[in-house]
Amino acid sequence: MELMLYVLGHAHGIAQLSTYKYQGPNDFSAKVGVIDESPVMRNLYKQIEKVSKEDSSVVIEGEIGTGKELIANAIHNHSKRSNHPLIAINCGAISNELIHAELFGYEKDAFAGAQHRKIGQFELAQGGTLFLDRVGELPKEEQANLLRFLEEKTIIRIGSIEKIIIDARIIIAADGDLKALVREGKFRKDLYYRLRVLQLEIPPLRTRICDIKQLALHFFNKFARNRKYTEKSFSQKVF
Repeated sequence: MELMLYVLGHAHGIAQLSTYKYQGPNDFSAKVGVIDESPVMRNLYKQIEKVSKEDSSVVIEGEIGTGKELIANAIHNHSKRSNHPLIAINCGAISNELIHAELFGYEKDAFAGAQHRKIGQFELAQGGTLFLDRVGELPKEEQANLLRFLEEKTIIRIGSIEKIIIDARIIIAADGDLKALVREGKFRKDLYYRLRVLQLEIPPLRTRICDIKQLALHFFNKFARNRKYTEKSFSQKVF
């Protein structure tokens, strides 16, 4: 059943992308504000621009430090939801005891210490995009709640019985191979198939050596701006 949902969802996403006319990766990468020369990154920006025009959930995979949140920002900022919030949550930075309240919120007096109503991150993302980083570290119970949201598009605050309709696009990111976590039993298979309608994989810098020079020059110019440095660039020996 999960595999069928994935196949149908993925086919739907690809069908949506096939109707989009791509305008060129160079222009888009400039708008994103990322410097690159490698064909693999230009192809990635081509995929990002296509994905940004659709509204399906997206899985972004890549090693730590490859810029997954930057990609999520690019997708949101060039989507039809760009006038609404992009809410980013690092699932690995919130304790298991607090993650549910952080995501879904709670009512006043829902538990000891709940002195006022708290609006959760799902509600704050209303009309926009919810970006869940390091989603592989989300507890199993919250994985079930995320799956329920994807199926029903509703949430319930802690201490309430009222269902709240939420219109938000979900983008998730994982450090490495999320499918490996599925095989290890650390991530729900049905949730994985439900989320993975569209997928982007960010290559590490070591696989695109030709981008190093452009990145170095970009950051040099950024930090040297308004500073009186004698040297204005790098020697060729550096590269």
